Amino acid sequence: MTELEDVPDTRIMGIETDGVEAECLEQIRRMAAHEAFEGPIRIMPDTHQGKGSVIGFTMPLGERVVPNVIGVDIGCGMEAACLGPKLPLEGEELDEAIRARIPMGFGPEGLQAPERDYYHVNDDFPWERVNETLASFVDAADGSYVPEMRRFLAEGGYDIDYFKRLCEERAGRMSSYFSTRTGISSVGTLGAGNHFVEIGRSVETGDYWVVVHSGSRGLGANTCAYWQDRANRIHDGRADRAREHLSQYPERYLNFDLESVSDDALLEWLQGGQGRDFVNYEALKAEFLETDPSEIERISDELKAAVPDPDAEAGGSPLDYLTGEAAAGYLIDMIFCQRYAAESRQVMTSAVADVLDVEIEDEITSTHNFVDFRDHVIRKGATRSYEGERVIVPFNMRDGILVCEGKSNPEWNYSVAHGAGRVMSRTQANEEFDADEIREELATQEIHSSVVPTDEAPGAYKDSELIEAAISETAEVVDRLEVVHNLKAP
Repeated sequence: MTELEDVPDTRIMGIETDGVEAECLEQIRRMAAHEAFEGPIRIMPDTHQGKGSVIGFTMPLGERVVPNVIGVDIGCGMEAACLGPKLPLEGEELDEAIRARIPMGFGPEGLQAPERDYYHVNDDFPWERVNETLASFVDAADGSYVPEMRRFLAEGGYDIDYFKRLCEERAGRMSSYFSTRTGISSVGTLGAGNHFVEIGRSVETGDYWVVVHSGSRGLGANTCAYWQDRANRIHDGRADRAREHLSQYPERYLNFDLESVSDDALLEWLQGGQGRDFVNYEALKAEFLETDPSEIERISDELKAAVPDPDAEAGGSPLDYLTGEAAAGYLIDMIFCQRYAAESRQVMTSAVADVLDVEIEDEITSTHNFVDFRDHVIRKGATRSYEGERVIVPFNMRDGILVCEGKSNPEWNYSVAHGAGRVMSRTQANEEFDADEIREELATQEIHSSVVPTDEAPGAYKDSELIEAAISETAEVVDRLEVVHNLKAP
């Protein structure tokens, strides 16, 4: 454990700072010093610099919520399913069978596979379960976002209409490619990058397991983008400019109290998000209808000059945050995206079991980009770690996966590393490693991999033994899954 002396209550767990890149340390310090973050901040040993937030970040949820901390792959995690003692298919036959069922890759091609099954969101999504998750969080939380979340539940909570609004009004607003149809089609698809389907064999029992690493795909990415853009718009000065403009007029001309309205609510009023016009036309009519009707239009036009250009790019900072109703909106969407990602992984593990004609005998779920609505800890590139709960920690496509049991260590924010963590960028890895050499190395360990992205080379990640030793205070290794077959997007 290393405490960073220049920022309060911020510690890097399990390793010394000389094992952390300078850019990563600077990002940690920048986040810890920001007003949106209140300790204790605990950074996992697999930390590295990330886009928007450092990887390996954990902190209790506070009043200020930064969408970029969880980031674009909301709910990303691992689903491990035990397939039993036999593996009916091997090598290329297994590879082709899984790829025929599970779409892999980016864009429209990443939604296609010749024998894939499509998920029926309306009929099969666990609506009751996700509403219960939100209700449990609301009952235990006391933040300013709670009243809006209660209202959401009282009005029916999550259902298919909510899903359509999320896809079209928020996620779809950030990408012309994304729609409700895309959101439905993305369930059960892997994606690309470091996402994988892997067959491993238990050292302890000899059973085979399938492990899927994936997230919320375009739904999570565009949901994050929508709410971070909203945070940027709240903090980039447009609300202050609008408030200053409106302060020149009598408050009776407005349908809200200019002094007490929050910046986010003010922008919502101005952009029509409150369901009615922000101009109090009744007050204007009462004052001018009989004496000078032209004043009604003139004053209303002047008031509407306060409305920011909706097409203007948001300014602000990557660490701009949401509070109150806006934070509630983000958290509501994030809970859904987390469950959406989990459902997608289970669709894929079930597809592999079906391909092999075996029954799933056991399952382990480990999410690592999420707000934990049980203990209210934010985890970005980190997994919850509690006594009596199993967690999986993957290393790389050569070194396999640890199966651990948590130790409920509060000093670690009840968390553990989510993997090995990168030691170099993807660009650097592509320049440094050769796919054929990696494939030969894997073959010497009897690991089959038809697609070997050089940016996912084992050497692009931290030393596996270092990470295993570093997490001993927060998790106990109870098994290992040795890699038999690794599948990544082409």
